[in-house]
Amino acid sequence: MIIKQTDLDDFFLHRFKNGDELAFEKIFRANHSQIVGFCNQFIAEQDKAKSLAQEVFLNLWLNREKIKNINGIKSFLYTFA
Repeated sequence: MIIKQTDLDDFFLHRFKNGDELAFEKIFRANHSQIVGFCNQFIAEQDKAKSLAQEVFLNLWLNREKIKNINGIKSFLYTFA
């Protein structure tokens, strides 16, 4: 059986929304550097971009129960940033 990446993303997203810290860590590790790079495009200071990315993930964790329907974690993170 072949598992699609979108199925894995949905699996981890579902677990994350239910408070699974390991699922959150997986999401964080898979997306952190990309979010830092995205923030750095606007701020142009690496340390501030890292700090902003940390805030994005912190807010994501703190507001996980409020998250309703999202089509993909990456697009959601970029919107959050």
